[in-house]
Amino acid sequence: METVNPVMLDELTVDREPFYVDSHNQIPHALGAYEARIPILLRGPTGCGKTRFMERLVWEIDQHGFRASDTGEGPGSKTPLMTVACHEDLTSGDLVGRYVLQGESTVWMDGPLTTAVRHGAICYLDELAEARRDTTVVVHAVTDYRRMLPIERLGTVIRAHPSFLLVASHNPASDMGLRLLRDSTAQRFMTIDFSYPDEDVEAEILVKEGGIHSDLAASLVKLGVGIRRQQLAAGSVLPSTRLLVHAAKLVHHGESPVAACEFAVIRTIATDASEQEGMIELARALLPE
Repeated sequence: METVNPVMLDELTVDREPFYVDSHNQIPHALGAYEARIPILLRGPTGCGKTRFMERLVWEIDQHGFRASDTGEGPGSKTPLMTVACHEDLTSGDLVGRYVLQGESTVWMDGPLTTAVRHGAICYLDELAEARRDTTVVVHAVTDYRRMLPIERLGTVIRAHPSFLLVASHNPASDMGLRLLRDSTAQRFMTIDFSYPDEDVEAEILVKEGGIHSDLAASLVKLGVGIRRQQLAAGSVLPSTRLLVHAAKLVHHGESPVAACEFAVIRTIATDASEQEGMIELARALLPE
């Protein structure tokens, strides 16, 4: 039976240094977990920098020469980062692989997890709790100390490449009903907690990512912090750093600060008209027109 792998791993490496402010010294801990091959769980709200953290981690792994070669001796090539956006329809078959038709033949196509296991990539499961329960079987298998992936349809077991690592993210604020991350799964990972950056760090991010000047960045952050306090008290959705970056980019491209925040932040997190108006008034008080 022929096996195909459509993923070009060279295209999944991190070739440029990603901008990431490691204000809580998280990268060294993650590098230690990688060297020990301990799976990592990134836990925090949406839009707080978990994905960017992953890109920076992969960059640092390559800069330190921590990736093993295919023979297991000496440093290897650059580390591919395979990101899977988990959702309620994601099955174990989507992760592991399936048979597909190719011309008149039936071939096996590796899924992203199997590809990472075979070739020593880092597989990043974004919002693991959103995936279907049957994915737990394969996640538990590759996070076990034996680091082996059983593929029932092929009747085989793959031993993980020395450089393979599984990383997952989880937003505890989204825990509802069956979307809880089970203890039996969570306790297979080393956990790094994330939150929205301190105000000075968040302003630095807006300057770098959004291309705006520091005074306006500081005002946007004050608005974000003010809205977060209001929303937190009401148990509502909080504006993420990602949304503030969107607003900054709109300003950089000619939108007024108030309008940028209205459409990139306020209308994104609130649907009630009176709630929106209250936030817009706060924006008018803090930002230049």
